[in-house]
Amino acid sequence: MLGFVSSVAFMNVTNARIPGLNWRLMLVSTALPPMFVCAQVYFCPESPRWYMSKNKYHKAFESLSRLRNTKLQAARDLYAIHAALEVENKMKEGKNLWKEFFAVPRNRRAAQSAFFVMCKCFTFR
Repeated sequence: MLGFVSSVAFMNVTNARIPGLNWRLMLVSTALPPMFVCAQVYFCPESPRWYMSKNKYHKAFESLSRLRNTKLQAARDLYAIHAALEVENKMKEGKNLWKEFFAVPRNRRAAQSAFFVMCKCFTFR
């Protein structure tokens, strides 16, 4: 939204010495908000769930401690994530995800639809 608003702000800018200044300013102004967001990513802690999937529970607890108000809340969430990961691992046991991707009709149709939309968008560029 900020990019669109800044583009509208530069819509009628004119300069006799620099023809087409308005579209250049519009392009630069829409690039600034995403750059600001990308710079903020470096201040975010790593995902506790990712740490736990790699058996780094201590680092997961440190990450959750930065995100929660108290250590007790961090410990509660650590246990909840651990329980969810155990359930997911039990559901994955004995299953071949690639085989299910192509063998289950619903999955196959969804992948096919996504592929067609991607190709359609690619050809019209």
